[in-house]
Amino acid sequence: MTRHVVVVGGGISGLATAYWLTRSGTGTDRGTPLVTVLESGPELGGAIRTVEFTGRRVDTGPEALLVRTPVVNRLLAELGLDEARRAPEQSGAFIWARGALRPIPRSSVFGVPSALLPLLRSGLIGPLGLARATADLVLPRSRRLPADPTIEQLLRPRFGRQVFTRMIEPLLGGVYAGQASLLSARSAVPEVTAALAGRRSVYLALRGAPPRTGGGPALISFEGGLGRLVAALANALREVGDVDLRTRVAVTGLRVGPDGRHQVRTATGESLTADDVVLAVPAWSAARLLGGVSPAAADAAGQVPHASVAVVLLAYEPSAFPEPLRGTGFLVPPADHRLLVGCTWLTAKWPHLTTGGAAEPVLIRCMVGRDGDQRWTGLDDAALVAAVRAELSASMGLDAEPEQWQVRRLSKAMPQYTVGHADRLAALDAALAEVPGLWVTGSGYRGVGLASCIGAAETLAGQLRSRPGSGAGAGEARSTGPIEVTA
Repeated sequence: MTRHVVVVGGGISGLATAYWLTRSGTGTDRGTPLVTVLESGPELGGAIRTVEFTGRRVDTGPEALLVRTPVVNRLLAELGLDEARRAPEQSGAFIWARGALRPIPRSSVFGVPSALLPLLRSGLIGPLGLARATADLVLPRSRRLPADPTIEQLLRPRFGRQVFTRMIEPLLGGVYAGQASLLSARSAVPEVTAALAGRRSVYLALRGAPPRTGGGPALISFEGGLGRLVAALANALREVGDVDLRTRVAVTGLRVGPDGRHQVRTATGESLTADDVVLAVPAWSAARLLGGVSPAAADAAGQVPHASVAVVLLAYEPSAFPEPLRGTGFLVPPADHRLLVGCTWLTAKWPHLTTGGAAEPVLIRCMVGRDGDQRWTGLDDAALVAAVRAELSASMGLDAEPEQWQVRRLSKAMPQYTVGHADRLAALDAALAEVPGLWVTGSGYRGVGLASCIGAAETLAGQLRSRPGSGAGAGEARSTGPIEVTA
């Protein structure tokens, strides 16, 4: 009998899992299963959404895809997307600090300076801050760190307040829309903690880290936006006779039948029988569904905090800008208590969003919201745009009215890998091992980026295809992909 796999969630994790399940396998694989993908929303893609804005296709969710891993490049090649790749036109980003936009030194790794003189030249810190940062070279190894230190506990004592709050925190914390005082260094920045193993100086450890391999740009988008990736995955799956993609189908509950197979109930009253169920939904949503079959797994998944964020798109006449935009955008230190987390200068960064015409609008994408600062949720869209405009005036001197604007709110969209995250995952794995055929995957576990989700989906698909008649677990592989800032 052909196995039936139900994938709950039609975002990148669910679609990639379904895709890898349809690829030919080897070894102990048990053949291509029947796959049903259930998405509660009206369209596939999850957080990825590409919309029409001033006649251009603009992303209001993830903005770029990291392409340093072989699995991502293989997927793009198989989907025929290589020709659609688009790299950033410009490089170099800024941090809004000390009353001005100041360049992020190119010689930095994960927000940690790997050369100190460019940091001083940037104006991000003063001479006293530089002197304090050099202390990392002579300070003894930190011996009082807890087993699972926060990013702040790991790095601030080494470099001091100025470097930490004006460079490290906006770059590292901004990836998660989180607080470096709460995020687990071990889970959120595994490459930093790995480089530090057995080393005294953070600065020297990161300078001595193995170089990143592979040529070409690290981050890309596509002509037509990241929605091209979703459409290509969906089209590839529809071409497979044993895949059923459904939207507007909400899953309301799970149950394990007497024969050990899973019953998946939907809001329409339908019940699907499956040999395996993959929950490719946010951890908080997975917790709700897991409650009926594994309270322990539900408890572990439910302990992953999430922050809500919003994306504000703005279009301006070119004459609105005091000077041409040079660079990709800027980030804002959390310590400054601004509403903005960061701003991408879309038409300066992405060549596919402009034809080069002198009169075409300049597009800006602003991000607001982070863990511990949800002030924006009390504002309606017009008030949110007004607040963002006030901060753009202060940071960029941009005082004009936008020609168009659009707001997208993403509730509980950013998982927070806070202290204890690894222990929560271990508890989740152990609980799921008691329920054969039940799996979880997605950004809430071992990597928040699209590339991490694609890699975890491939690993999970391999485990699913070779799974024996009993025994299962959380289908995840630890992501060691680098943290990227896409401003």
